[in-house]
Amino acid sequence: MVGLLQTQRHNIRTSDGALRGAGAPRIVRLAEAYLAENIGAPITLEDIARAVGVSERALQAAFRAHRGRSPMTVLRDLRIEQAWTALSHPAPQTNVTDVAMQLGFFHLGRFAECYRQKYGCTPVETLRLARRQ
Repeated sequence: MVGLLQTQRHNIRTSDGALRGAGAPRIVRLAEAYLAENIGAPITLEDIARAVGVSERALQAAFRAHRGRSPMTVLRDLRIEQAWTALSHPAPQTNVTDVAMQLGFFHLGRFAECYRQKYGCTPVETLRLARRQ
């Protein structure tokens, strides 16, 4: 029965009030597209809300309900994923500092910690491993 509910559309809500199986609303999809297109730009919550045409509060509420996290956390995760791509498929001149700075990470220690939490290794380790292959 549980498997059936997980694969079929229904109106059963999760503990945080979001609909299970429901697609993200239009504002979340538009915001995520905006984030992906401007991944290296200095983006604020206000910029995202303005691009989507909603208030900051409505944007945050939509992300919390449908993604379980804030728009800025989603942006950070997209940037970390982009950093992994750049470091695991490096050009000869690629270095961690340049990759981090191009993606808007100016506190390198915080960048390294977020990266390690997601991938279980440091950005430097990823780059070294990619260069050995």
